[in-house]
Amino acid sequence: MVVQKAEPYLKTKVSVAQIDLTFWSTFPKLAVDFNQVFIQDALEGSTLQDTLLYTDQIRLKFNPVDIYHEKYHVESIEIAPGALHLKTTSEGKVNYDIFQSDTSSVAEPFNLNLEKVHINGLHFEYADQQSDQTHQLLIEDLALIGKFSEKEFNLQTKATAWIKKIKSGEIALIKNQKTNFDVSLSVNTQSGLFQLEKSTIFIANLPFTAAGKVDEHLIDFQINSNNIQLTDFLKHFNISQSESIEKLQGNGNIDFQLKLLDERKADEKMQINCAVKAIRNLLILMISPWMIKRPMSG
Repeated sequence: MVVQKAEPYLKTKVSVAQIDLTFWSTFPKLAVDFNQVFIQDALEGSTLQDTLLYTDQIRLKFNPVDIYHEKYHVESIEIAPGALHLKTTSEGKVNYDIFQSDTSSVAEPFNLNLEKVHINGLHFEYADQQSDQTHQLLIEDLALIGKFSEKEFNLQTKATAWIKKIKSGEIALIKNQKTNFDVSLSVNTQSGLFQLEKSTIFIANLPFTAAGKVDEHLIDFQINSNNIQLTDFLKHFNISQSESIEKLQGNGNIDFQLKLLDERKADEKMQINCAVKAIRNLLILMISPWMIKRPMSG
């Protein structure tokens, strides 16, 4: 029933091995469990070997009164262990554009009065062939809370994850580091804006402040950290000048600043600026390809 309601909104193949109803374990909500869910990626020419999402289970929670009145308002979504593979091709096409743009012919609306998404044990990968970037994470626990059905809303995001790899070109910037954060995003679904006010995130138990925004025309992010141990920083991040710094007796505390800027134009690539300043009379200049302002290879 629910799958049939959702099909007119999708433009890619979705398969579900089994669907179960549960009530007592999710009281007072009624839940529909979709087991062994496969969503094929949306790129033209994709096959069943091209996975956008596979998960052991997706649980949708409803108000049972709404179901009785044949109003299918999804209030929360839970996603069990699985894998999500996002991709942007060198031509700028994405594999996650799975929803139909015109649903005017659908007789009954399938509403998402969604307020919470909870993800557990999900392997996430994003590969951007345009900017030559790869991001791989294991999301141990992620909770998204907000009025998803609104055009504008605040999205509270709390997560614990392992950064398996963040790679730019041939350089792995971060590998096998734990991260956790509890931040609030401003979301505008009409303009495609996601804005992060100044917030604290932890990578390898080191505190960083992050702020920025993403919309259809711009990616602009800044990540800073003040007064952290240089030895801790070099231990957890891929810095090509670490041996030189050690020879210069580079130790003590540092300030770290990283800025990412992408105007999302076809003929321009993301720019990266990075500065590391040591406190107490020592200035360290990091001269490496990913740390100076430059267009990425792509």
